Amino acid sequence: MNSFLIKRIIPLAVFLLAATACAPVFENNYDVMARQALIDLMKVQEKYREKHNTYTKELAHLLNYNLNYHAGIVYLEIQSAGKNEYRAISLPAESTTARVFIYDTSKGGFYEADEVEVSRYVLGALNF
Repeated sequence: MNSFLIKRIIPLAVFLLAATACAPVFENNYDVMARQALIDLMKVQEKYREKHNTYTKELAHLLNYNLNYHAGIVYLEIQSAGKNEYRAISLPAESTTARVFIYDTSKGGFYEADEVEVSRYVLGALNF
């Protein structure tokens, strides 16, 4: 039992501790701001829907709901919107991590894009 503990459990514990300790290194402030901008958009979209019985595709419609983000730091876009669903993306305009956050009601809500989706959005944000 003692050799099992030394050979298996302790190295596994050290590996898990080291792996979780690296996570904050790969998330910078721009990623946090992009995720927060999308979360704020989700809240505001729900308020807009309560009042108008539909979601909006225009960010300008949400200015009265105190949706504040800095377009130079965060690229935020509502790609589609309808009566019962919408899709929005958010990504840092200046990021080395190339993380894209998506909210899509038809896909179950908030998620982080995989490599295939990231490649579509990062180039567009760079052009923006």
